Amino acid sequence: MAVLNVLVFFAVSCLAVQLLVGMPTEDEIFMDCMAEHNISSAETEALMRMNDSMESSEDFEADDNYKCYTHCTAKSIGILKTDGTLNITSLQYVDYFDELDRKYVEGCAESQQAADNECEYAFNMLMCVSDAVHKDLNEAKN
Repeated sequence: MAVLNVLVFFAVSCLAVQLLVGMPTEDEIFMDCMAEHNISSAETEALMRMNDSMESSEDFEADDNYKCYTHCTAKSIGILKTDGTLNITSLQYVDYFDELDRKYVEGCAESQQAADNECEYAFNMLMCVSDAVHKDLNEAKN
């Protein structure tokens, strides 16, 4: 559920940015990136379900296609700067982006250095946010 929430957050971010700058629709972006990186919707859904059931992203294995799909969607919705790092400023226009979301994203942006491989960076950011969400959910249960 946590990764689904993160992906919903990115989808809502995508929609908000689209409205501001006339970008392609959320579905068009996801479908274009899936086609570009040879990812099926079944694979994407299976990977999200697998991550939701884990305690840590260390257990999550994704191939380069999925990592580059993650980068493609992040780049297409405008949340990456030209240097490939996260552009937190672009998220300020998203109503769904609250202080807790900001805490997760800013913490990950500080801890994740720009990687030589842009796909690795985008995927690592997603996994970092997922880990932070899982950690908070687990602490709330205790």
